[in-house]
Amino acid sequence: MQKNRIVMLLGAGAATPWKGILTKDLTKYIIQNFKTKTQSGLNFLIFLQQYYVDSFNKNKKINIQTEDVHFEVLISIVEYLTEYYENINQTPFIALRPEWIDFFEINKMFDDELPKLKVTNDSYYGNLRDFTFENNPHIRLTTQKGFEYNRFFNYIHDEITDIIKTHINEYSKNEQASAQMKLFLNSLSKQNILRIYSTNYDNIINNLELDFPIYNGFENIIQEEEIEQFLNMKTQEKGLEFNLIKTLLNFEMDCYYSLHGNINFKAIPFFGNTKSLSPILYIPNKDPLFFYSHNDASQVNVEKKHIRNYNIISGQRKIINTFFEPYKSFINVFQRDCLIADTLLCIGTSFLDYHIQSQIYNAIYNYKNDSAKNLKIIIITKLDITDCSELGATKNILEALLKNDQYQQNIFPSFYNCKKKYWFESNIEGSEPLYICKVKFKIYTNGFDEFLSDESNWEEIMNL
Repeated sequence: MQKNRIVMLLGAGAATPWKGILTKDLTKYIIQNFKTKTQSGLNFLIFLQQYYVDSFNKNKKINIQTEDVHFEVLISIVEYLTEYYENINQTPFIALRPEWIDFFEINKMFDDELPKLKVTNDSYYGNLRDFTFENNPHIRLTTQKGFEYNRFFNYIHDEITDIIKTHINEYSKNEQASAQMKLFLNSLSKQNILRIYSTNYDNIINNLELDFPIYNGFENIIQEEEIEQFLNMKTQEKGLEFNLIKTLLNFEMDCYYSLHGNINFKAIPFFGNTKSLSPILYIPNKDPLFFYSHNDASQVNVEKKHIRNYNIISGQRKIINTFFEPYKSFINVFQRDCLIADTLLCIGTSFLDYHIQSQIYNAIYNYKNDSAKNLKIIIITKLDITDCSELGATKNILEALLKNDQYQQNIFPSFYNCKKKYWFESNIEGSEPLYICKVKFKIYTNGFDEFLSDESNWEEIMNL
């Protein structure tokens, strides 16, 4: 019997059964646990938030609040400042600012709040020095003279991502949620090929020990001596290399791909003589033993600029980093899977990422399947479908589905309540040229944690 193909997209809301927090609360969590301070003793991320808001409101026609500057924006600012303080040493110095941050000025007030440098050892060969910063004795770094603040903002980036990893490791240990997710995926796998894609950084799916094999893009154990060469550290962990050919060409296997990286990924130096096609390793242990430093992150030279390859990618550089492996291949196969899917199952995603959103549009407008079946799109989320103000980017997908402006009326006439509570359903008849198939659409509006806890909900996925 030929299996149907379910393409599953997991967003931040898919982590709610494990008590994973969403963007706004994750930003608060990061700030609360952030140690680095400004010269005047202020939490450095709070300073960055307010400085960004003040600069934006001064130069733009609309005003924003500090809560609008979430952790991905903060990471983007830090990445920009890392480059700024790297290029400031060049002659002549040219401070190129991307369009999204063209209002952000590095003025005297900003410089005065940078913690003052304290050199602890300046006698290394090759112009290297050890240093720390006032108000920040926990920071101890080494770099070339003149690049101290470049290294400082590398450290800030590391501190943010380390806090994210700490939170992920905490919520990933929820055994009850993992047991329910395991049952759910096992039930779907019996009659379907599961192609699972996640924009989250956690390792939950890899650790479920499912009843069926699921491929994550990595295999071929690198020998321990090679690990030590790549990572420049002692470890007994075995690293798995990315398999580009298998990932790109095998569409008949169950898979789980991390579109934006994973806390068990490890960025390694990318030398031309290595056998690896990607500067990312996968370290298959449930609790990562080490945090990742930019000292050994790979650098890819693009138009005479160093682009760093991180184990997780976020912020304004997210799309740029999807041009590098393994993220490039993951996006490519996600695009193809969307075009040949029988069912698109979107769980807890906001559809805000353009490179993700566009693939859903492609599936709606250009869907083709040899079996001539209807395309089924199921969204599991937490919202009031009658209140357009709660819809966020989901309204873009709904508008594409409805092919009109019905979403602006605060109610969806083409949707009707299913027999089961919190489920809404719609059949959308398509016509040329935009639609080449019928689209069947269903939405569950009470969140993934409630969906997962009631096994009768699982049947609704197949009853469409």
